Amino acid sequence: MTSLTPRSLFRKALVAARIDPRTFNAVAQSGHFLAGCLAVFAPIVLIGPAWRWWGALGIVLWAAGKEFLWDPRYESAEVRGSSVEDFCYYIFGAALSLGIVQWL
Repeated sequence: MTSLTPRSLFRKALVAARIDPRTFNAVAQSGHFLAGCLAVFAPIVLIGPAWRWWGALGIVLWAAGKEFLWDPRYESAEVRGSSVEDFCYYIFGAALSLGIVQWL
């Protein structure tokens, strides 16, 4: 009897939907990038401009923990890409947002 775990269900859904791995990676990296942007812009909108640095620090810590501690243990190999690449997209999003805010 086959165990139905979230990993196996996700894998079956990807295979059934015929999602190209390159497309899946592009969507995932967009999400990482946007999370980095949001981590800088959300504190500005919700609290004030000085809090952008706390948002940037928060996303660096979050991304490092998620990509280098959580993902290797809990993400399946089918959906897990490069942890360094994923981490970089979080940082690129935060850096671009900080640059935009500094420029304005």
